[in-house]
Amino acid sequence: MSGDGGDELDDAVLRKQVNDTGFPLQLAVEHEVRTTSAQWKIVARELYWSQNSRSGYADLVIFRDPIFFVIECKRRSAGHWAFLTDKELLRSSLRAVVADREGLFISDYGTFDPSTPQADFCAVAGAKNDDRRSLERIASELVVATEAIAGMHAERAKVTQGLEPCVFIPMIVTVPTPAFISVSPEMISIEDGTIPSGASFEPARFVRFRKPLAQLGDEIPISAASLEDIAENTERTVMVVHAPHLASFLDGLWSVKRENMYSLTRRGRS
Repeated sequence: MSGDGGDELDDAVLRKQVNDTGFPLQLAVEHEVRTTSAQWKIVARELYWSQNSRSGYADLVIFRDPIFFVIECKRRSAGHWAFLTDKELLRSSLRAVVADREGLFISDYGTFDPSTPQADFCAVAGAKNDDRRSLERIASELVVATEAIAGMHAERAKVTQGLEPCVFIPMIVTVPTPAFISVSPEMISIEDGTIPSGASFEPARFVRFRKPLAQLGDEIPISAASLEDIAENTERTVMVVHAPHLASFLDGLWSVKRENMYSLTRRGRS
């Protein structure tokens, strides 16, 4: 096809150029939410956020009272996302930030469903720990974005005086299939640090990725005097959802009750 200036347009090259941005996946995820999850509202697309010296755009923000999901869409990867934990945690615990008229606080939810495997290690094909493609980097940046947006909501709550507390949960929607393995530490060779050859991975529709991902800042209580306190108060959960199963995850999500939003920390308080 020729452009107006006479230049030949290579559709295959242009399609790849656009596909590599991830924007088409973002549009597909938005369409999936709009058409298959009637209870969820699209709050914003490409929502700008800023916090201290960092800023960016959240791909999608969706809402069903009292839950906000701040979504990052990830299409590209040379292989699966391989999650590892020392035991399979099919419990429903989740840690996230809650915004109310007084600001932000961290809360654990012991009644969050659907139950999913939980992991704090993930190997992304072709990525190293200090690589921007690593899940730690992606998840950490998304946590910053999520808590910046939660702060925006809290500021609005102060003005309107009518908003109830809401929980803000970061979510990564991925095209690569998450794979999960549970291995007992005694089965791992101390000599070469490898998983035993008989261990096998299983596909996972969704995984809770939980580890210290937040930045040190105002959200850390003044009384956090030890490294244990710092690790505890920077720990967050990021939901990783396989794109084809997004609708089933949202439809199967049980309501987070406001009475379960107890404060583990609050800015400037212990």
